[in-house]
Amino acid sequence: MLWHNKGIKISLSFFFVLLIVDFVSTIINWELLPFLEANPVYRYVGLPGIFIINLIIIGAAFWFYTKRKDPITRFAVINGILIVCLIRFFVIINNFRVWKNPPPLEIAMQVTDAMKQAQMIEIIAPAFLPYLVGYAAFWLFNLDHDIGVKV
Repeated sequence: MLWHNKGIKISLSFFFVLLIVDFVSTIINWELLPFLEANPVYRYVGLPGIFIINLIIIGAAFWFYTKRKDPITRFAVINGILIVCLIRFFVIINNFRVWKNPPPLEIAMQVTDAMKQAQMIEIIAPAFLPYLVGYAAFWLFNLDHDIGVKV
């Protein structure tokens, strides 16, 4: 039996595994979670909502990837999923650092939204550089080469 859409299935599987590890690494810091969670979506929907949103992202990315036949769009979907995986990897590392050396509750309570946002930008911003460079390189490569989709 042929296995179609291998790239998106592998990248989304990796995304899902990291989602579970991120979820577990967040829960182990449960008592500090309300004070240290930097994801702004957490404030509105909590951990269950974030988990559900990620499942929707998985379904939407797979649907969008399989419905589009343009290789640049398909590349962008996989690249975007892998960038989120890279960001999530750094978040997991940070969660385990907090777990190994948790701040006292009094210190955690003093963390402001501005401090959380600054940390989030520090983690996310560098991860987007490879995405932009990779997308630009693929777009320029595609100008000279006719690339099709394996079906």
